[in-house]
Amino acid sequence: MALPLTNIQAAYNLDDSPGNLVDSTGNGYTLTNTASTTFGTGLIGQAAEFGTSNATKMLNTGSAGVALADDWTVAFFWQADTALNGLSIMEVTWGATGAGNSNRALFGRDQANNRWIIFNSAFSSGQTTEAISNGTWYHVMATRSSTTLTLYINNVSKGTATVGAATNQTPRIGTGYQNDAGWRFSGDLDMWYVWNKALDSTERSDVYNGGTGVQYPVASATFIPRASFFM
Repeated sequence: MALPLTNIQAAYNLDDSPGNLVDSTGNGYTLTNTASTTFGTGLIGQAAEFGTSNATKMLNTGSAGVALADDWTVAFFWQADTALNGLSIMEVTWGATGAGNSNRALFGRDQANNRWIIFNSAFSSGQTTEAISNGTWYHVMATRSSTTLTLYINNVSKGTATVGAATNQTPRIGTGYQNDAGWRFSGDLDMWYVWNKALDSTERSDVYNGGTGVQYPVASATFIPRASFFM
């Protein structure tokens, strides 16, 4: 199974030693590791561990963000964990740095109601009512296509929200929406990738890979020719 490499903008396997995390694509989008996020066993290799009641840990690209076009995709594996508060897995901010709710997109798990949820800046949202199991790895993906933000869990659409024009995107995972205590991240994170396009259905399936994932970069298979025998 091949990981889509066209327009991949940032890639974090999260196999780094504790500290800031290098962007494996070479595009230079280093993740700042705030408050010493730790690492443990992941789905493949290591994963970032945020614990069960995170108040300060966060991984983010800083105010400069990741350079993206209007359409984009963010994907990662997340292992549910018990949390004291709600959960915002991922936030993308558009507009001037610190500009309130300027075209925000938030998606993740509402801990209080144990459901997947997706928001835009007006807090118009799509929600589910399914049970989410602690200790289970889920594949989380969000695509922005034109003005539609779609949340996929295990490659199944779980809701949409309408979003505005994009300028300065700042993806972050950690303390969540404006560091609010009700939106703190918990659990484990593995294989966080960002594309400068909305992945299509085939590409999304390749990233999900039946729930086992594919690390970046994908090693090419070595061709070993068969020996020829002449009688």
